[in-house]
Amino acid sequence: MCPEYYRLGGIDYPTLEAALAAGACDADCLYRPRTAVMFVHCGARMEYTVYAVDDGSCPTLYEFPDGIFYSPAAWESVHPCP
Repeated sequence: MCPEYYRLGGIDYPTLEAALAAGACDADCLYRPRTAVMFVHCGARMEYTVYAVDDGSCPTLYEFPDGIFYSPAAWESVHPCP
C-alpha cells in the first residue's frame, strides 16, 4: 500500500490540513482530479485534467498544459486553429 501524503508546491505533508495551513489555502474549495481527457486539436494530440469539488459547490476547473480554464471552450477560444 502506498503512503498517504499531500503535496503542495513540491513539499509533502502528512495531512490535508497541514498542507492547507502551510499554503494559507482556502478550504472552501478543495479540488480533486476527476478525469483526464485526451483530444485532437488542430491535428495535434492534447490533454487536460478535470478538477471538481466533491459537493459541487465550486466551479469545475480544467487544467491544460498552459494553464487552468473554466471550460474546454474557454481554452479553445485562446487557441483557435490557424
